[in-house]
Amino acid sequence: MINKRQQEIKNFKPTPFFELEAQFTFENGVYKGRYKERFTTKGELMNLLQQHNLSENNSQQGIFIWTPLYFLHTS
Repeated sequence: MINKRQQEIKNFKPTPFFELEAQFTFENGVYKGRYKERFTTKGELMNLLQQHNLSENNSQQGIFIWTPLYFLHTS
């Protein structure tokens, strides 16, 4: 069992991915959240943003930080 795990670790190949992280502003403060799924291509991430009327605010290689075009207010 240990040998099998060691072999898995040895054969591990890192895969690049994209994450969606956003900052939400509410009346009583700011909340930073991360989308639960990862994207294998930037195109997949951009499609999600277009579907929800979001735009890129700031980005870093491998990690993209996004802010909604409109503010969400909850009461």
